[in-house]
Amino acid sequence: MADSNISNNILKRAENRLQICNTLQRHGSLTRSEIAEYCGIRKNSIGSLIDDLETKGFLANNSGRKRLPIELNNSSKTILSLELCAHYFNIASINLNGKIVHRETFPTNAKTRTEYLKAVTDSALKFSKDHKLDILAMGIALPGIVDYSCGNCIEASNLPDFTNIPLQSLFESYFNCSVSVMNSVDASLYSFDRLLNKTREIKNALFIDIVTGVGTSIMIDGKIMSGSNSMAGEIGQIKPKGYKHTIDHLCSMDGMLRDASKITGKKITAMSDFLALLKSDKAISKMFKEKAELIAEPLIFALGFLDPDAIIFSNQPKEFYNQLIAHLDKEIKKRMMHLNAKYLISSENNSLIGVALKSIDCVFSDPEFDQKF
Repeated sequence: MADSNISNNILKRAENRLQICNTLQRHGSLTRSEIAEYCGIRKNSIGSLIDDLETKGFLANNSGRKRLPIELNNSSKTILSLELCAHYFNIASINLNGKIVHRETFPTNAKTRTEYLKAVTDSALKFSKDHKLDILAMGIALPGIVDYSCGNCIEASNLPDFTNIPLQSLFESYFNCSVSVMNSVDASLYSFDRLLNKTREIKNALFIDIVTGVGTSIMIDGKIMSGSNSMAGEIGQIKPKGYKHTIDHLCSMDGMLRDASKITGKKITAMSDFLALLKSDKAISKMFKEKAELIAEPLIFALGFLDPDAIIFSNQPKEFYNQLIAHLDKEIKKRMMHLNAKYLISSENNSLIGVALKSIDCVFSDPEFDQKF
């Protein structure tokens, strides 16, 4: 019985510690009373936790006076965040508040999984050395199906031979720290919900990311739904009737640029050039409308079940998404009587930040936290 009580106390301490961290990320510096109120923790219980986190260097109170606001210490520990993409990867250092401190993009022409992972690990090691990082944990976001129970990449069709790879255990052995692995769009929605959805008004959402594929993520009652097979919301894998290819291939930004190049007979690689053609070339405008219709079809099916508060888009210039939203809105209104959802466009760094926040959560909710730090 005593052991059970000790275990429950440790788990409750971890839960409260995580709440304190999440609350300070959302609201910035707060007094102890404010933290206790936001977290729903008794003031006499929260004091020892805050003192302990300050002693360990995770919280900062420059005044040294207990009545004045405290905040997460952004100079102590760093999350090393990786975003894996088809022809490049991003590396960033992110502080405890979920803000990017350093960020670099590395192009890659790797043809094999071994080459790709070597390029990523070599670059990450150099990045951490160049910026003198004290790494608390790592996060990896990628456009693929992830088994969240163990951090394995089940499949990522845009990456070279990324099938059944134990990414979490591999990078934990490389960097000697805890590692979180997430689908890129799930990570983006996680970031949006944590940092921008502060009032918690948005409880049901559909998040859409269009770059090298068409990625989607679903949030129901404030929780991101991965599904029993980790494919919840993966409309990009759908092959529309009458087409040989998936929505990922047909409607990704790469796909639009590829088809625009075929229509014009000129190689189009820049988004600005595509947007200019979208305004002036009727054939390009028609192609874009057809792509929007293909995306709209599975979305409408999902919206019938989800009834979201918001449909959120990420990672491209607002001009592109405003054009896409206009087409999608028409298609949705044709097929549905009413939709309450508002359209939002979020920032391009969401997946890097989201997987970092997930990593921070894992650290603070670890029952062995007090033994490790």
